[in-house]
Amino acid sequence: VVASPELGAAEQEAPQKKDAHVTWKAEEAEAPEKQAQSGPGAAPRCWPMSCCEEAAPVAETFVASLLKPKAASPCGWRLDPTDGQTLYICALRDDPSSAVQLYNAGAGADLAIRQGDYILAVGDLRGHSTAMAAALAQEERPELLIQRPNTFDTRIVKGGQATGLALKFAPDGTTLLVETVSDGAALRARSGIRAG
Repeated sequence: VVASPELGAAEQEAPQKKDAHVTWKAEEAEAPEKQAQSGPGAAPRCWPMSCCEEAAPVAETFVASLLKPKAASPCGWRLDPTDGQTLYICALRDDPSSAVQLYNAGAGADLAIRQGDYILAVGDLRGHSTAMAAALAQEERPELLIQRPNTFDTRIVKGGQATGLALKFAPDGTTLLVETVSDGAALRARSGIRAG
């Protein structure tokens, strides 16, 4: 476990697991007169996910090289290591002298580091968020592999059912990690929400 000023206290605990950021809203079922009718054009209600799953799009990745005044200097962001494999960028600090803001000032808009991006690798380190956070805290010129998130909105009508989602989060974090998707409203809604 790494102690880092850029990771919140709860985020410095043992990391968990995540790959995609998902925005979703669970609602109670509408009144029967407002529910979709069956017949031509109506969406089926209980098809298994395998019949309608589509391959998730591949997110854009790029390499970013930061330059910190000293190896121990903060990069200028708030990170969430909940998934144990990546570092999610929760927020960018407004300090124009921070390494990430200096990098962004010289990068084009398509290569700027943004809130919501993921750090997939720090140098040769990949797949272990704690080790990557430690490397960021020790390196003066970290080279990062950044991935843009795949995001989507979905609507889940609960209808008195459980969502079927096992969620994990840090008490002071800004993300939810979907650990498992089991039988429930999210699966029946063909929401596209997947574990990870």
